Amino acid sequence: MPHPARTYGLTGRFFFSYSGRALVALYCVVAICGGIPGLNAQALPLVTREYIYANGNIVALENVGGSEDCSRTITPGGAPEPVSLPPMGSLCLAINAPRGRRISLWARDVTAIGSLVTLRSPERTPIVSVAPSATSGGFLRASTLDLEGVYTLSITSVAATAISMTLTLYNVVDLTGTITPGGAPVTVTTDTPGQSARLTFSGTMNQRIRTQITGAQILGCMVGIYRSTGSPVPSSTATITTLTRTISAVTLPVNDTYTFLIDNSATGSTGAITVELLEVSDLVIPVTPNGQPVVVTISLPEQDARMTFNGTTGQKIFADFSSVTFPSGAVFISLRRPDGTPMVGPFSLPSSGTFIDTRTLPTDGVYTILADHPGTSSGQFTLRLYDAADLVLPIAPGGGTVRVQTAVPGQDVRLPFNAAQGQNVSMMINNVVLGWAGGRRAWILRPDGTELFRFNNISATVPNFMDTRTLTAGVHTVYISHNGGPGTYSMDVTLYNVLDFEGTISIGGPEVTVPIDTPGRRGRLTFPGTAGQRLRLRYFQESMGQLRDGFVRISNPDGTTLISLLHVSPCGALCTHNFTLPEQTGTYTILVYASPAYATGNVRLGLVTQ
Repeated sequence: MPHPARTYGLTGRFFFSYSGRALVALYCVVAICGGIPGLNAQALPLVTREYIYANGNIVALENVGGSEDCSRTITPGGAPEPVSLPPMGSLCLAINAPRGRRISLWARDVTAIGSLVTLRSPERTPIVSVAPSATSGGFLRASTLDLEGVYTLSITSVAATAISMTLTLYNVVDLTGTITPGGAPVTVTTDTPGQSARLTFSGTMNQRIRTQITGAQILGCMVGIYRSTGSPVPSSTATITTLTRTISAVTLPVNDTYTFLIDNSATGSTGAITVELLEVSDLVIPVTPNGQPVVVTISLPEQDARMTFNGTTGQKIFADFSSVTFPSGAVFISLRRPDGTPMVGPFSLPSSGTFIDTRTLPTDGVYTILADHPGTSSGQFTLRLYDAADLVLPIAPGGGTVRVQTAVPGQDVRLPFNAAQGQNVSMMINNVVLGWAGGRRAWILRPDGTELFRFNNISATVPNFMDTRTLTAGVHTVYISHNGGPGTYSMDVTLYNVLDFEGTISIGGPEVTVPIDTPGRRGRLTFPGTAGQRLRLRYFQESMGQLRDGFVRISNPDGTTLISLLHVSPCGALCTHNFTLPEQTGTYTILVYASPAYATGNVRLGLVTQ
């Protein structure tokens, strides 16, 4: 049915398709369809009518359906066909070819712009179009006539002047052949515009193929590796725009008969192209935890190296990479589980070397350290794989010093010990030697695994001391972490069983010696006092040991502080302090402790009235 005249501000020739009374498609002769409201392609056309717009108004209605004159024919492979169009004219040519024939078309010797050449199916559905240029002509890409019936070429003009051109319809027979990965290069020469080529080969799962293109004369063609299902192998396709092109190696997903496709259906050019499929054989090198170092040499473009080892559930491993001759960024390292999924990485291998820090393996199986080498450089590196199982050493509070010496990089240390309910312990870590500049951490873990105490960074220059802590019953653990470093380390660890000194002191009585003979030990002396009593405390260091300074504190009978802090050493051989007891009669406490807390020595005290 005619469409009501409406003004859209357009000039040109358009094709509207109706299904009943609904407008379902729009075909434009020139690319100026935008901006017409309400035009949505929703179904294949059943009836097609051509409206000609001039200055925004419908001025003509032309039937381009079955009554169109398509008595003139054109034959694929036949002589070139000259055609002429009057201003705003059209022409139909029937294609003399059977079903299944593959054709392409060149429009040359075009006298002016403003025309459109369209291949239509027997149902008049547009398949492919080209708007020929007056300088370069126009190429209608290769298409297969896969329906029964007569295909046609529709040539229409929106030009105000006559247009002539020469149409050459080609019979396109694609080339076939074989190619062998790792074999000789294959040169394909096309002699028909739109002619493609298919080279088949047998491929196996995980086979890696790298493509090298040389001497390409059919620029603009598409190439790629395709499975027998027709789907491309990921990352294998490319457009050839230069004489030579390298396509990075791809991994074939399954055993199959593959096709290397040279799709030249759209370029309109002919000529030669040489294809070589290079088989990229990865290096597979076994490596053993705590075994000998492995020197990995990669000499071929895009060659990867796979270092494999047998792992067990819960096993801890550490990998060190050294003596790297590759430039930074040339190789990417990853640790992969037995199912191939990455567990660590990928990350760039720096020329200075690197390491994979300690990882606990989640399952039994064959693990792989993959060195992915996507470029063309060559080089080598040394890999050493370590079994970084925790070093477990016994220790006991009061049982002496334990020397810790790790054997491999990435190793942690556990020192379990039994403790009684309410037991007091202190800990010293010293004589520390680190195999690299980074620090180490240490914890004491309760029997339930929670943290009792932590050293965030074990020092190699000053003592690392944990002051007295009260424990619950059960097995505790001193846990020392390598803290992400590549070297080994050593240190002394001592757990002290701390029993505080308890005693009494009498006003006017003999002096009392408080022995601070265990790091973290404290002394408590009690005495009876009367409210308002005026006293003098005499105190001094009887023997120095490590004790650089001691502290004395006096508490009231109710536990509150009477004297907060008295230094033992500043006053020399003897210190005195006068004080008056508050309005409390009862038992007072003198607390004595060392500074630094790990120091040992004796403090002597006496108490008299003023």
